[in-house]
Amino acid sequence: MNRKTRKEIEFNNGFITALALFYGHLHQFQHPRFENDDLRICPASDHLFDIEYPENIDNEIKERIEKFRKKALEMRYKTISMKEGDELFLECLEIIKLIDKKCFKIKDVVVNYI
Repeated sequence: MNRKTRKEIEFNNGFITALALFYGHLHQFQHPRFENDDLRICPASDHLFDIEYPENIDNEIKERIEKFRKKALEMRYKTISMKEGDELFLECLEIIKLIDKKCFKIKDVVVNYI
């Protein structure tokens, strides 16, 4: 990915930061009027535009993120169900857990709150 200058980066460019900020939108719009349509993906996917990968990133992680990023950006303006949105957030969480396992050698990553 081409590196942008600080002024060209609209939201963020960090590697783990981008995934964490995407996942942070999980509990946004928890309001009854949004119970059928998921409006979280559009603002969440903003954080994936300028993601920068570390030079030595594991290929499996990079491929998973690129596939996830493409999917999230394609779903950005579509009307999707809350279930579809939740699945996308869980996919992001699985990638974050994979980073813990592969990069930091954490054998059993436990998440009790999603």
